Amino acid sequence: KDWTGEIAYIHPMFDNDIPRFVKKAAETKNFTGVFLLPASTHSKYFHDYMYKKDNVEIRFLKKPKDGFRFGHDDGTKDTNRVGYIKGLMVVIFKNE
Repeated sequence: KDWTGEIAYIHPMFDNDIPRFVKKAAETKNFTGVFLLPASTHSKYFHDYMYKKDNVEIRFLKKPKDGFRFGHDDGTKDTNRVGYIKGLMVVIFKNE
């Protein structure tokens, strides 16, 4: 799908898909995208498309003691003993 002119929330579900989505967001004109991503500051895509870019805002989320917990599509809560333990960041692309 073409993202030109769109405002979108993007949460790639698997780490190996993230670089493709981030590259597309960085290269799409007239686009605002909000991503929820692992805080992988060591990754190539982080440095190529996000770090120190004027059109990108990065917000690191404080990790809860037992990890991040997400609800299910049906509205029920996650009942796992330990949540998602990697650090997370919200990344906002504001392309004109």
